[in-house]
Amino acid sequence: MRFTRDALLLLSIGGASTLSALALRSAFPSKPEEPLVVVGNASKNLGTLLQDEIAQADFVLRNQSSRAIKITETVRSCGCTEPTFTSLEVPPEQDVVVHLTLKTGINRGHLVSTTTIRYASSGLKDFGQLRIVLVADVLPDYDVTPPALTFGPDSPTTQMVLFKPQMLTDLHVLEAITSNSCLECQISAKAERKTYQVTIRYRPEMYLVDDAPPSVFIKTNSKRQPKYPIPLTIIRAGAAL
Repeated sequence: MRFTRDALLLLSIGGASTLSALALRSAFPSKPEEPLVVVGNASKNLGTLLQDEIAQADFVLRNQSSRAIKITETVRSCGCTEPTFTSLEVPPEQDVVVHLTLKTGINRGHLVSTTTIRYASSGLKDFGQLRIVLVADVLPDYDVTPPALTFGPDSPTTQMVLFKPQMLTDLHVLEAITSNSCLECQISAKAERKTYQVTIRYRPEMYLVDDAPPSVFIKTNSKRQPKYPIPLTIIRAGAAL
């Protein structure tokens, strides 16, 4: 009789454990597999590139579902990247290749370009998506410091920007072009014309209310980036920040 009671007790404990496990599984369901995935690493480093250079990388996408998947759209974080697909229809348990072409253009420094691929199938209520990433370090023909200028009530009215050769050892800064008379530029060469200093003076009294935001472009002898736009921010006195 004791053996029977012990056996019933074990059975009741085992049943309770099973019910608890089922309850936990119901409360925390396992995450379903994504129907479309990247085979291997979804991010690729292209290493060091030059300005105006073209590089390519391939990504393999696999359909893990039992239904055909259609690629409907791509959203790029940078216009420097162009995706092409071997097919926009991916049969069940089949692969498709994405060719990503990166054009460095006038980009400089650390470059991260993200491409979001959106897709759908008859078994999906909503659109699915995945992301692939290209990373590169772009060496410019010349360095520019600081990378941006801000003029305003609490900023100096005269500031300087230095142009130093990097890949282009015979750098020449030729001309500064301003879009508004509120900005005046002066170019001076330093250290045997290896470094150039562009001095920009802001005259707030010449910046009229109806004027468009002023710009400054620096002309150089670089074939890859002959025209450099200096990023400018001008804060008018009394303007809300």
